[in-house]
Amino acid sequence: MTKFVNSVDELPRDNNYVYHRTHQKNISSIISNGIDNTKQIKKWNKLNEFLTYVATKYNIENKPINRAHCVFTYPRFADVANINTKYTAVIAINLNYVKANIYRASYHKATKINEKLDSNYENNKTLIDMALNYWNHMEKCSTQINKGGEVLIDSKIDSKAITHVYE
Repeated sequence: MTKFVNSVDELPRDNNYVYHRTHQKNISSIISNGIDNTKQIKKWNKLNEFLTYVATKYNIENKPINRAHCVFTYPRFADVANINTKYTAVIAINLNYVKANIYRASYHKATKINEKLDSNYENNKTLIDMALNYWNHMEKCSTQINKGGEVLIDSKIDSKAITHVYE
């Protein structure tokens, strides 16, 4: 059963929890159906396309090659504690209920690549090197997250894993 809380301070802070931001209008669907791993924010489309291109070209294996098919979460409470968008909700996900591969990567590296991304990325050695660095530092992890960054869950999130919601 999902618990609705009145403050982000009431969200669980154990290291087996990650946090997913979404629009408040999505909450009822998420509570019923879980989080769909194939939906993504349009501003990240180009980055995800580029990272998939690099992963395919350089034979990156044993990682979620299509980042767009993962549920993006924050592993640290501090990353979601300062919500000031009036339509944003935060979902706490208990990783002990996630039956998928879990990866930790660098949100900072992904953001830097996204900032520098241009339409000629196939010939941009700097961007390709940045993407390879991103992939090489991505690590598969357990349900206990002890570092910041971004956590990618390579599957849909079942509604049973969603234990708390702040809207």
